[in-house]
Amino acid sequence: MTVFILTNNSYCSLLFESVLNRYGINIKIYSNYEELKKSIKQTNEILAILLDLPNPKLRELRYWIELLKLTPVPVLILSSDKEDPERILLRQKTTLILGQPLVHFFKNLHLNKIEDGQRNLIGDIIRLSPDVIFNLAKQCIVKSDENLDLSSMEYKLLYILVYNLGCTLSADKLMDWVNLYSISSLYVHIANLRKKIESDPKSPNILLTDKGKGYTINMNNVQFINESSSSLFSQQNKFE
Repeated sequence: MTVFILTNNSYCSLLFESVLNRYGINIKIYSNYEELKKSIKQTNEILAILLDLPNPKLRELRYWIELLKLTPVPVLILSSDKEDPERILLRQKTTLILGQPLVHFFKNLHLNKIEDGQRNLIGDIIRLSPDVIFNLAKQCIVKSDENLDLSSMEYKLLYILVYNLGCTLSADKLMDWVNLYSISSLYVHIANLRKKIESDPKSPNILLTDKGKGYTINMNNVQFINESSSSLFSQQNKFE
């Protein structure tokens, strides 16, 4: 997926390109509104649109309204007053300050797009072991006929690990994708998740630790209720 950016600011372009590319999110830069609008009409592979408008006039705000009508994706405005030298500096600081939250915003959009596109491949019901079922639709674990609700963070972690079945994901990658800021928080969520899916959380058999590398799901007992989901194993666009 691609983020379209309308800007004449090379600093802004380089900032978002260097940060977003790390998460597999492409960006395309436009300096002309008409070219941007033309491209939007020609593709459906848009994650979001960012308008860098230092001092937006009424005409530019009308551009924003027009784009909102043209596409269902989020259209964001990055703005400050370029006439005041102090505000030029503020603009640069704002770009840096907004950079991190926007990265998380784009990552979440990207994750949701992948989840929507792959749900039919994975299926809504996944058997992690003979006695443990991951119900994606209800966001819960069924363990020995008992329903255990998953927190939002537990669901995201388990979903990403299942989607990357056969791969080991480092702690850093998991923290990036679910927006955790400390390794201790990740350990807590992993421990809580293991309490719900493992028969013995201290000796896990489903959510495994690959020492020095990260976490992975034990493939031996995994069964997808939807037979077409077997194509998951050949997917190339894993979380990276």
